Amino acid sequence: MRSYYITKLNFVQLFVVFFILISSPANARVYDGNERIYLRPLAENWWLNDGAKVGMYFFKGSSNAWLELQYLTGSGTDQIWSGLVPTGDWDYVIVTRHSGSPINWGNSWNQTGDILIPADHNYIQSFSNGSTSATWQTLNATHYRSKNSNNWSNLSAWEASFDGTNYFDAHHLPNSSGSIVNILASHTMIVDQNVSINALTINSLAAVTINPTFSLTVSGTLTIKSNASGTGSLITNGSVSGNIVAERYFPGASEQWHLVSSPVSGQAISGDWTPTGGYTDGSGYDFYAWYEAGQLWVNRKNTTTNNQGDGPRFDEAAVNGNLNFNPARGYITAFQAANPTKSFTGAPFNTTQTYTLSRSGTGSYVGLNLVGNPFPATIAGNNNADLSNNFLAANASQLHDTAVAYYILNNGNYTAINQASVANFIAVGQGFFVVAKNNGDTLSFNTNIRKHGSSTFYKNSDERNALKIQLQASGGKSDATELYFHSDMTTALDPGYDAAKLTGFSGVNVYSKLVAGGSTKFDIQSLPLPNDQMIIPLGINVTEAGTYNLTFEPTALYQQTVSQTYLLDKLTNSQIQINPGTTYGFNTAIAGDISNRFELRFGALGLNDRPTTPPMLAYYTQGTLHLLNTKGSTTVQCFDLQGRLIVQQNTGAADKASLTMDLKPGIYLIRVHDDYGIRSSKVVIN
Repeated sequence: MRSYYITKLNFVQLFVVFFILISSPANARVYDGNERIYLRPLAENWWLNDGAKVGMYFFKGSSNAWLELQYLTGSGTDQIWSGLVPTGDWDYVIVTRHSGSPINWGNSWNQTGDILIPADHNYIQSFSNGSTSATWQTLNATHYRSKNSNNWSNLSAWEASFDGTNYFDAHHLPNSSGSIVNILASHTMIVDQNVSINALTINSLAAVTINPTFSLTVSGTLTIKSNASGTGSLITNGSVSGNIVAERYFPGASEQWHLVSSPVSGQAISGDWTPTGGYTDGSGYDFYAWYEAGQLWVNRKNTTTNNQGDGPRFDEAAVNGNLNFNPARGYITAFQAANPTKSFTGAPFNTTQTYTLSRSGTGSYVGLNLVGNPFPATIAGNNNADLSNNFLAANASQLHDTAVAYYILNNGNYTAINQASVANFIAVGQGFFVVAKNNGDTLSFNTNIRKHGSSTFYKNSDERNALKIQLQASGGKSDATELYFHSDMTTALDPGYDAAKLTGFSGVNVYSKLVAGGSTKFDIQSLPLPNDQMIIPLGINVTEAGTYNLTFEPTALYQQTVSQTYLLDKLTNSQIQINPGTTYGFNTAIAGDISNRFELRFGALGLNDRPTTPPMLAYYTQGTLHLLNTKGSTTVQCFDLQGRLIVQQNTGAADKASLTMDLKPGIYLIRVHDDYGIRSSKVVIN
């Protein structure tokens, strides 16, 4: 037996780690050339100095073979070297350092002594160079992460790591009881074999699909992450073991309302969902179920054992029946803390879920039901998300003809999604409203509608012939309505393509009414291609009098197919042509529902219908003068009541402007000279 001694290592500790990824039979030391060895030296960068090479000399009796190791990753004491063990029956190995390739004893600089390779590969021996000692022991590459979207069985899909920090191309698949696996954002992994691992994290915007007949066994925790970018997604067509933890991130300020539903069975509405805080009752949350029969919200804090006020209790059979999240049911919640992330823990719903619809109440919200996505996967909401399988197509006959749609809460207003909308995917944990056609009908969430997609993903909106109309208040609140044009549509009700307006609580709402007539307000109205005889009534509903803007956003296809569009303000007798980004500012002296002031008209205008000059509006807030309905380059003059010019400024070409002016309280005359001519407006500063 050859024996070599450590030389030139008087001041350096050498720590070598050995791991055979493919185990050999018990009590055997035969290698087939497919087994891999890893080394981690504690000699820091000394191993890399002077262009050094690292080798291993395997031997048994007179048989021997060299292995030149390759640097994988890391630096200093975290560097990792690797190579395939030569084919053979080996008893001993010597770790060597060389001046260059090919490695041999002639160019070796340093080497360890003979190190015995045990039959089980788990622990080799300790060796020393005088004052220091080290151990060669098993090192498992326990951390894995995805490199791309792929099948689980494809080795090129994975990177591996010993410490969860320094990664290199994996040499084996993550399929052992110790494997900790991360699927990174934007990657979709298909489980195409039986997999057994320690932990799995599906990061935000990442996805996993378990194919039929295959299983995913996670002995530790399976977590679906959620953050401001989105939420992960898990589709199980095979089987998954145990419970999961599905996160739900709630964006927005403190006490902002959100609609929520659970993707797991048995999640209690307690603990992290009912945090303590600074409210008078000691809590830091509000949580309600919608009770359609009574047309009211029922507070989670009002229970049969803790009565708070009159009315039904949250856990009564007619309301929620218990203090848990119920399958496919939605709730509304707000937290005192801003931007919280909450977790659902339990067995995931992987089979079809149903919800019994109610239409027994009377009032403005008859038939309104709060439901939610019951799966730990995103679901296709409409045809543009998935033409064959989507929520609206599966449930159209259960929804009211005026509202074959679902409604998402968005900054205090409800946004309708229907078959005329861009592609929409309903995220994990997302609640939403629907309007039932009949009492007792069954809403179905079949597993075919589970589709990996981002809830913020949209197809190119320019593929649609549409005009979005947004109402904006001076304080920043806004709402929108949309007109969709297609040759298959009519001016009357088109179920699935027209969606009635669900009024939110922002105090700012805009809507249209059917061209064919009727009192129903619509969030989405679908129409045939317009002609010069078409008139579309527009209405607003605001809780405060004041100054507002109407902004128009036509898609590219709309601009190509519709020659001219005009907004008529019947109160001021103003008519302006609509172009991309056109903003029309106006004042309303009254609050409430204003349904007969605005109209949209189309086509070339006649001599008697020439556009009139819109009124120039001006208002002053916090050191800034705001102007609405300007055109082209504008000269702005500010005069006091004595006619003295206080300030003069010029603006660029735009339909509105904001100018910094230091004005004291008083009454001022604002004169504007632009492409419309010379116009004036009075401003009062308190």
